[in-house]
Amino acid sequence: MSSSTDVLVGVRRGAVGVRRQLYIDALLPWVAMAAVVVLTIVPLIAVLLATIRPQNVLPLDLRPEFTLEYYPRVFANFSTYVLLWNTIKYTLASISLALPLALFFAWLVNRTDLPGRGWLYSLMFVPMVVPGFLVAIAWVQLAGPNAGALNVYIRDIFGLEGRGPLNIFSISGMVFVTVISAVPSIWLLLLGLFRNMDPALEDAAATAGANRFGVMRRITLPLLRPGLVTVLILHLVFMIEFFEIPLILGLTAGYKVLSVQIYLDTTHADFGGLPLYGLAATYAVIALTLGIVLIAL
Repeated sequence: MSSSTDVLVGVRRGAVGVRRQLYIDALLPWVAMAAVVVLTIVPLIAVLLATIRPQNVLPLDLRPEFTLEYYPRVFANFSTYVLLWNTIKYTLASISLALPLALFFAWLVNRTDLPGRGWLYSLMFVPMVVPGFLVAIAWVQLAGPNAGALNVYIRDIFGLEGRGPLNIFSISGMVFVTVISAVPSIWLLLLGLFRNMDPALEDAAATAGANRFGVMRRITLPLLRPGLVTVLILHLVFMIEFFEIPLILGLTAGYKVLSVQIYLDTTHADFGGLPLYGLAATYAVIALTLGIVLIAL
């Protein structure tokens, strides 16, 4: 009698546990959805509302006051399109150098017997933990046109006068430092693509007489193409949003991009003492639109 009772109790407890697990499984998607709404949708709504709210009214304020003054100030201003063109040039130049470099390093680590591959693998993670501000400031110390260490050494060695010859405060300097910062993260994603690809196909091509360039062109790149496109689009979005390097190097060079303009508008107050939230939010809509188009691809 006792054993049958224990069995019944165990069955009931098991049924309760199953029902509890079913409730949890049913609830988890709603919790996740609520978290997404709170963390992403609500800030996005605040940004969009800021573009149609007067300067003295916060985006989520309940007062029924609205304005469309920011859109003409942004989209009817020629400097906006200069900003957009600067952002596109900076982004495309950076990704066109960073992606091939990262692809080359990923190929070295995965498809060659390069001595010291373990060291290369470990060192590639180092730039990921260095903040972008620190990277930009370090290159100012190295390649600043006046007192940068590299410039001082070059002028001393070759007897040069004046500034330079290196100038980190330029679009080429911005792209160079951005590439250094972006290559490790692109490389890390490409490692997964190489590891998921069957190397027997490349071995078969090499056995058939193809050289390494032919294997890369005819086998490796076609197999990597879908993943490469995904990595390319993802990092295009990231580079549109890059801020630290364009702020430190671009402002001195007189080369502003959208992210820097948004920062300047949110930190520089108007005559009423309030930051230009509405103007910054309207510029942010441009970056948001570019990001949505790229992600939709």
